[in-house]
Parts: sequence; structure tokens; C-alpha cells
Amino acid sequence: MDEPDSGAEAARRALAVENTLHQLINRLAELGLVSVDDAMWMLDHLSKTSDLSAARVSPSMTHLKRLKALRGGDASMAPGADRLG
Repeated sequence: MDEPDSGAEAARRALAVENTLHQLINRLAELGLVSVDDAMWMLDHLSKTSDLSAARVSPSMTHLKRLKALRGGDASMAPGADRLG
């Protein structure tokens, strides 16, 4: 495999992993397995990797802000966490 193809493949896989992390973080927050605060913290760290990552994180952050509002503004709430024990 030559260099340009392997670089494109690495970029494609990195984007797929990042998108999967966004979906996983959102889903864990939706289920209440992690708090919205924790989910937003994780996404904030992902957004600092590049400007493109920040742009991709923006819709997820908006989603989490709406979820926080639905939970009465309590971003530390993790209502589904008690199901784990």
C-alpha cells in the first residue's frame, strides 16, 4: 500500500471512530448512564483536537443542552445509573 492511500485510510478510520464516540456519549447520556455534565466534558475534550472536530461536536453539545433542559436543568443527574447495580 502506498503512502497517500494509507493516509486517507487512517483519516477515514479516525473520523469513523470520532463519530462512534459522539454517538456513544450521546446515547449513554440519553439512557442516564452518565450525567450530561460528564458527557459534555467528554465531548469538550474531543472538540479540542481540531477545528473540524469542534464543528462535528457542536450538534452533540446542542443535543445534550436540550437533554439537560428536559431534566429540569440538572446536568449532574444520571437516572439510569441505578439500573447497573
